[in-house]
Amino acid sequence: QFATARPYSAIAGIDLDGDGLAGIDRICASTSPAAVFAVRGNVAAVTALNPLGCQQSRVNSLRNGFVVNGTNVEERSGRFFNVDLRTTKTFKFGEKYALAAYLDLYNLFDTENLSFASRIGNSTPATTSSFLTPQSLFGPGFGPPVGRPFTAQIGARFTF
Repeated sequence: QFATARPYSAIAGIDLDGDGLAGIDRICASTSPAAVFAVRGNVAAVTALNPLGCQQSRVNSLRNGFVVNGTNVEERSGRFFNVDLRTTKTFKFGEKYALAAYLDLYNLFDTENLSFASRIGNSTPATTSSFLTPQSLFGPGFGPPVGRPFTAQIGARFTF
């Protein structure tokens, strides 16, 4: 399974248009998401980058985010990639009996499928320290988030 990154909106966390709602206003169109990410959690700095009355960025205009490992910051895609594999070997005993041994491999390449937004397509506000960072792990299709690392399962089936 492969899916491109799902789009989402970068929420500023401050009231940019004067309607009294800070939770739905997107960062300014002229402001780089990376610049806002660099000052995330600092309300004064976020406000300086996103002045009141600015033109907000388009809805669902982002597809990437950032992963922070200590002092290292890496920009990552929110795409989904998963390979599951099943292999089976059947052993026959006469005409009537058979033993099928199988091996299931889940998330064969141990891919970390990150989601940078909520299920409704919004980031956490820029006024929080988790702005543009992973919020959960994607599930296949529109299913729930799954964080299954590489997993193997063996089994057998006897038929008679």
